[in-house]
Amino acid sequence: METLWTVLGAHAPEDTARPRFTIASIIGGVCVQKMRNRDAGGSGTIGGRMSTKPESVPTTQGTNPRRVGAARTESAAGDNHELVLEHDLVRGRIWKRPDLDLAQGAENARQIERALLSWLQHKPRGLFLDVSEGPEVAGPKTEATLGEWFRAYANAKVRVAIRVGPSAMQRMQYRRLVQEFVGPAGYVGEDVGKCLAFLA
Repeated sequence: METLWTVLGAHAPEDTARPRFTIASIIGGVCVQKMRNRDAGGSGTIGGRMSTKPESVPTTQGTNPRRVGAARTESAAGDNHELVLEHDLVRGRIWKRPDLDLAQGAENARQIERALLSWLQHKPRGLFLDVSEGPEVAGPKTEATLGEWFRAYANAKVRVAIRVGPSAMQRMQYRRLVQEFVGPAGYVGEDVGKCLAFLA
């Protein structure tokens, strides 16, 4: 069964392994935590940090919000992706990792979805997603998942630019997806500079 895990470079899990949430539930359920027990040296988290794991469980993945001057910066990294929200721009890179098992693929997909959809609350001006090192072709279910991400950003009036690789099939597929779900607020190309210029 071809799902989002395939576009993330892992073998497709069974339906029971897919994340059980929708865009509405994610956006509606985002909890922006504030630093707690600061004076007491407690284990509170900085406002904006997202995690579904207990605070007592350390992790080197997931999101890592911090403040740089007056600009918010948050990041999310995993086995096959890097995402960052900085200076009101969401930038991400996804690459193939066929060696990941089902559990690893599912966890990486959850991290990506949590970050991309939750960061909409900060009203970014654009989404730049580099899939040039990802699979050349995505199947119907992966297309539907990508379409949900793109539609969420389009509905929030956020422009979308996708960097593709040299594969003609990949380029045609993403152009069709962006045209369908984003329209004139979307751009697909191989040149990073042109993608970022579109979002400027």
